[in-house]
Amino acid sequence: MMLSWKMSACLAAGNTVVHKPAGVTPLTALKFAELAALAGIPNGVINIVTGSGAEIGKVLAEHPDVRKVGFTGSTEVGAEVMTSCASSNIKKVSLELGGKSPLIIFPDCDLERAVKQTCGAVFFNKGENCIAAGRIFVADSIYDSFLKKLVDETKKYVIGDPLDRSTAHGPQNHKAHLNKLLEFVKKSKEGGAKVVYGGERLPRPGLFFPPTILSEVEDDNFAAIEESFGPIMCVSRFDDE
Repeated sequence: MMLSWKMSACLAAGNTVVHKPAGVTPLTALKFAELAALAGIPNGVINIVTGSGAEIGKVLAEHPDVRKVGFTGSTEVGAEVMTSCASSNIKKVSLELGGKSPLIIFPDCDLERAVKQTCGAVFFNKGENCIAAGRIFVADSIYDSFLKKLVDETKKYVIGDPLDRSTAHGPQNHKAHLNKLLEFVKKSKEGGAKVVYGGERLPRPGLFFPPTILSEVEDDNFAAIEESFGPIMCVSRFDDE
């Protein structure tokens, strides 16, 4: 999805593209290039380079023949990309980095609709979504009832094989990310957040981490500041009196 929307503008403007996919998910990009060739895209227009981001990314960012770099990833690595692009031939750069997109629930909302949209905004694609709702702010007057409905809706998610069309929530794609989510929950709890649903690895084969809901997330809590890039909903209340 991300590959196609970023690459389309480059190709439409008459450019060639070098794409470096995430090291843990190279096959999608390779299949994309295969289909592009079958569709008639000339050889050399779409190029896929797999491997270490630290090595390949640095070479691409510093190479004098590269005129523009687009990067999606962490803020820390984004800063390094900008530095490399500036110190070489001052390339144009577009960055899509970490963030905490807010979703605000007011007391006059359609409660059922708001619950469904909130779950979708957080749990779509297991939370691996750059514009996932990082924080949910709920009016105090409806906080308890809204939180209960969130839990009820989350329990409906079918967890299983991602190739099964009935599945709504699959496994994490590598163990390091699963461990990161477990650590995220641990630090959030240490800061005072409450786990009202999920929060632990599921006792089944595979790297399954359930849709998780944290409540009472204060502004200085780890969960309020850091992006999980996973299926973790961070719910806070605000005074609406």
